[in-house]
Amino acid sequence: MATKIIESHRYRIYPTVEQENILFQTIGCARKMYNLMLDEFIEIYSDYSEGKITKDEKKVLQHSVKPAKFKQLEEYAYLNDIDSTALKYAEKHLSQAFKNFNTQENTGYPKHKSRNTSKWSYTTCRASKKARNVRLTKQGLKLPKIPGYVKTVVHRNWRGNLVSVTVTKQRDGKWYAACQFEVNDATVTVFPETLQEITTPVGIDMGIKELAILSDGTRYENRRHHYALKKKIARLDRKLSRQREQAKKDNRKLSECKNYQKTLTKRNRLYAKVQNRRQDWIHKVTTDIVNSHDFIGLENLSSNNLLKNHKLAFAIADVSWNEFKTFLEYKAGKNGTVVSYIDRFYASTQTCFECKSQTGPKGFSQLHVREWTCLECGVTHDRDVNAALNVLEKALHVFLETRVTENDTAGIAGTVKVYLDELKSGLVSSFRYK
Repeated sequence: MATKIIESHRYRIYPTVEQENILFQTIGCARKMYNLMLDEFIEIYSDYSEGKITKDEKKVLQHSVKPAKFKQLEEYAYLNDIDSTALKYAEKHLSQAFKNFNTQENTGYPKHKSRNTSKWSYTTCRASKKARNVRLTKQGLKLPKIPGYVKTVVHRNWRGNLVSVTVTKQRDGKWYAACQFEVNDATVTVFPETLQEITTPVGIDMGIKELAILSDGTRYENRRHHYALKKKIARLDRKLSRQREQAKKDNRKLSECKNYQKTLTKRNRLYAKVQNRRQDWIHKVTTDIVNSHDFIGLENLSSNNLLKNHKLAFAIADVSWNEFKTFLEYKAGKNGTVVSYIDRFYASTQTCFECKSQTGPKGFSQLHVREWTCLECGVTHDRDVNAALNVLEKALHVFLETRVTENDTAGIAGTVKVYLDELKSGLVSSFRYK
């Protein structure tokens, strides 16, 4: 039986001036709808917390907050001229934001979307399974309420039926369309279920000097993409600052200052170049790792906490661990590779892989220590490779804990040890740098 999967491709689009104006209008209305609905939710919650309404009344009022409610008002009559599915997706995105707030750590209460700081994008979809209001052809991309076809550069062929499109304008002025296709795939992705089915396990230690260090000794460099353009970006930032001051003296709006807008576009293009280079490298690294291994152990690091360290914040942001994890996860899902996360507080660096004593380097003050000798067993370790090996072992524990009963958990450590001893000869190979 064929299973339905979703495949995504992002294409560059070139809208005309008329099409661009409508796209901007749609983006603005979707943002407006998001903010209006958020205001309603905040007011309902405020009334509930003050005891003005009961819990049941609160639920009823929350369910009544829909795009149709605002489209009926005279002051928001212009919303009826916009693609209705775009407004529906604004509701969906707000619902997801509240869900993330309630279920995920380090996720704050949903905030209003600003015209200046929020992402310029909106999402639309087919009105029904048989509808053709959203389609991609050789002529280009067809979108609801947009006259004609939007010119599209199809650099990669697609398969299946187009179900949704997210249109985005980047800060450098380029337009993109992220298209999702529903595919009937007869092949079923098979994941390893036992240790015996895992043949090429690997643990990953993410770092700053290197992007990723594997338990077999392979190292993927951190190419420090932002540093290459740091001086140019800083120069343009200083120029923008001077132009803002001059506009303030002249009592002019920045939107009316052509030189300021030109400089801003130049700066944004450099940021886009950094992002594109970073994503390209992360794509290459994650593809190489997933294609070579059927089990991946990874630390569940939180970049938000680490960014509080002002000495390392820039370097951590530039290496983009969250993006690395996201790319790795979805590629592993397609390839049948298991990704097992371990607790972020596990002392992988300090723990000796051989005897499990915690005599290794500790904290940021000892980041310069790249090799260390265990005081208990006398084995000399490469700091990063030892950490990756510990991550792999711990990840295998987590993998087995989800597949055994409580009575069997006591034997997990021994089972993993025997398994790693059998693979030990191939766990650490000669160092390779990629």
